[in-house]
Amino acid sequence: MLIEQTSTLLFHFKLEEGSLQMVLMQNEKGQYGIIENVFVKEQFRKQGIASNLVAEAVKLAKRLKMYKIVLTCS
Repeated sequence: MLIEQTSTLLFHFKLEEGSLQMVLMQNEKGQYGIIENVFVKEQFRKQGIASNLVAEAVKLAKRLKMYKIVLTCS
């Protein structure tokens, strides 16, 4: 068994109304992103804030040439 330590980057998209985190990962296919911790304050919900945050994360992923983005939820 081989265990390797990998380096990861965390991008934090932060607004007064909410935030999103995206972790940059790497595997044999290339770089990919994992979006997690999408949060919008209650008084700002249903206004497209989360969609805007995700759209910005997608733009960054395209600039960094990520081959996929995974959205986690709980």
